[in-house]
Amino acid sequence: MTRILFVIAVLAVTAGSVTGQEYQERYLLLQKAGTQKRVIFLEGDEIRYKLRGDDQFRRNYILGLRKDTIRFHYHEVALAEIEVIDIRRKGFQNFHFDSGGNKVIIAGLLFLTADVINKELIQDEPGGISGQTFAITGAIVGAGVLIKLLEKRKFRPGGRYIIDIIDLRNR
Repeated sequence: MTRILFVIAVLAVTAGSVTGQEYQERYLLLQKAGTQKRVIFLEGDEIRYKLRGDDQFRRNYILGLRKDTIRFHYHEVALAEIEVIDIRRKGFQNFHFDSGGNKVIIAGLLFLTADVINKELIQDEPGGISGQTFAITGAIVGAGVLIKLLEKRKFRPGGRYIIDIIDLRNR
């Protein structure tokens, strides 16, 4: 009987992780005040950051989040000590300049490919690529590159940029 109760207890404890019903109680929120732009880091996420006075970025996995500190494998860092956080991999959630730029570049190359296939196979017109097709493809690819150059790569806390740890248990 105790063996059956033990098996039921083990299954009950692990059921949340198997079904995906577990959730994070705390998360690190990077937000631009007055807008909906935000980046969220959860426990277990990799974060790349630079401390005040350091020359190089550090890369660690978040093991725990406390009221004002982030706990990593061998040390803790206070939020006030962080100078810059690299958000290239995360991006603001409601608009990704990086993925948007890549998609526009790919769209330009697909336009060029579709035009070549249309002329050669469907319309049976000999010849190369027209100047108009090159101009349109160049404009689309150029717009994609411009979007990639304008992407926000680093988050600097202070001013309108807020860094905070949100605790869902206290809400």
